[in-house]
Amino acid sequence: MIDPTLLIEAEVYLHAARAAVWEKFTGISEWPRWQLNLLAARWVKDASWQEGAHFALERQGWWGRHSEQAVIRMAVAGDTTVWESSGVGLHTVHSAHLSDDLGGCKLRWRQTIHGPLVVARYWGQGRARSGLASALGEFKAYVERK
Repeated sequence: MIDPTLLIEAEVYLHAARAAVWEKFTGISEWPRWQLNLLAARWVKDASWQEGAHFALERQGWWGRHSEQAVIRMAVAGDTTVWESSGVGLHTVHSAHLSDDLGGCKLRWRQTIHGPLVVARYWGQGRARSGLASALGEFKAYVERK
């Protein structure tokens, strides 16, 4: 049986050094400041951005609050990271990559979503894409705030 997959990605230019962007991005407890659908984010195991560390995200969804667990699979400081999260009927592989750009850097975030409920996500993929782009816009404002 083929597991349906949905790919969502967005990128943003940040007027900041990669090291500064990495530090802000990996600050889990601050994620609700720039991911407006997040109610809370916290470390569950190993409170630093390293392979094998676990964190939990609490979101407000259409049917109330729900939590998802995530585990970091790869972390190359200041460059690339991959983590997986699971919720009801969905499994998502996230990757974030920083690259130098004139006067700052670019952040590219990709989400590959798998699972039986991914078909329902296809109907809302435009909303999911704009949500990711919006989160990156909020992240840009958070990083560049003086």
